[in-house]
Amino acid sequence: MNKVLLTGANGYIGKYCLNILKSKDYEIHAVDIDISNNQNESNVFWHEIDLMDRNQIFQLMKQVKPTHLLNLAWNTSNKNYNDTVHFNWTKAGMDLLESFSQNGGKRLVVTGSGFEYNWDYGYCTENITPVRFKSLYSASKHSLQVLIDTFCKENEMNYAWGRIFFTYGPGDNPNRLIPHVIQTIKEGKEVKTSHGEQVRDYLFVEDIANALVTLLGSEIQGPVNISSGQPIRLKDIVSKIAGIMKGEHLIRLGAVEVSPDEAKIIVGNNSRLLSETSWKPNISLETGLKRTIDSIL
Repeated sequence: MNKVLLTGANGYIGKYCLNILKSKDYEIHAVDIDISNNQNESNVFWHEIDLMDRNQIFQLMKQVKPTHLLNLAWNTSNKNYNDTVHFNWTKAGMDLLESFSQNGGKRLVVTGSGFEYNWDYGYCTENITPVRFKSLYSASKHSLQVLIDTFCKENEMNYAWGRIFFTYGPGDNPNRLIPHVIQTIKEGKEVKTSHGEQVRDYLFVEDIANALVTLLGSEIQGPVNISSGQPIRLKDIVSKIAGIMKGEHLIRLGAVEVSPDEAKIIVGNNSRLLSETSWKPNISLETGLKRTIDSIL
């Protein structure tokens, strides 16, 4: 049986990946910095390690010897995208790759970000749309992708880099747009937003997790956009939430100014994911919003 090492297993996306992996033919080794609330199962073994500690990484890899690595770990909890802590996560990613390779690892999938792209182009396609870094976070992410790409080519390893665009769903950061709007309507308060004409690309978290697990079992190489490919205006998302919650009277579009630097359109071209793997999205926006609302109410 193949062994998969899943980092960030207690994280927002990691929890969904773990549930999907349980239905696959893997022996699962789940990693996080705090596993006090987790228990081993028949095919899930938990490991508490600090990925900032190179020695702990190498000891774990030597112990487990996974055939597959799904690396989701990256801490953005402080919401500072220009914190130098992101340099440390680039290094941790390379420590994981090096130790994985030394212990016979075969297939690697790592989460990248749509933030790596130059958003002036609006519609983002792998290996065509230029990259641009407006934060240390995006620069660190892309630096890791370049390093992994070079390492894997030199060492004949298979890897995919899943560039995630905009996500939503139960367990999302409460400060993000969708959970913020839901919580504010729940409290009966005015929802103050920008004009909402910005176009974005949202994909339900469970579909994102499915895409990552699909990539893990595939042979696809290099950057792959994980997105819906469906443009939608932010004000239409807000309107849908308000309609479901009967909170239309609380919406105040245009109450918040938009930064002149904010991108008007950000959409990911997901044709590579659709054509080169078996993945397809299963959750419509309406269904996803209802599930997210139910998780907050």
